[in-house]
Amino acid sequence: MAGVWTSVCVALPALQAEADGYNVLAVMDASGDVSKLAADAAMLRMADGGVESVTTNTILSETHRTWKRPDAPQWGELYAELVPEYQSVVESYTRAQAAAAPAGEQGRRRPATLAR
Repeated sequence: MAGVWTSVCVALPALQAEADGYNVLAVMDASGDVSKLAADAAMLRMADGGVESVTTNTILSETHRTWKRPDAPQWGELYAELVPEYQSVVESYTRAQAAAAPAGEQGRRRPATLAR
């Protein structure tokens, strides 16, 4: 869950969902609040209620899980769009895949590119 105000839009429905038996993840960097103190207090309250605090990168990584997916280049592009520093990881992955290709296939593999 994410929302405009962590202390209201996230905490209240997250705690209710947790009480109703759902496993709830609060995406802290996708939510804001009126102050850092308010966000911190909400995070502590949610943790006490069983809600797990995570980041957007955590959600993406858990959804993605592995680079052995056929859509791995698209995941890399998504990461690079959300976190520009991630472009170097995508480039490293692309180069490693090209280096690991059997002789003769290196020219056939199209490297993952990032639209910029």
